[in-house]
Amino acid sequence: SLTTSPLPGHCAKAAVVVSKKVAIRAVVRNGIERKMRAVLYPRIPKLSAPVALVFHAKKEVLEASFAEIERDIDSLISQALPRS
Repeated sequence: SLTTSPLPGHCAKAAVVVSKKVAIRAVVRNGIERKMRAVLYPRIPKLSAPVALVFHAKKEVLEASFAEIERDIDSLISQALPRS
């Protein structure tokens, strides 16, 4: 899921949250965060709105491929923000 909040200034920021409900072990949670950040960081400079994006990982991410994570993140961003 995605939570957005307007930011003062001119740049967008992103954060990834993976709770213990998704993965008990920190090693697994950190791996999920790294995958999601790898997808997010190239997209942040392309956003036109100064907004904070907070992505909350769901259990389905445990079995998702990198391409599926990319598709889901792109879908969430396009639903939440106007075209940049």
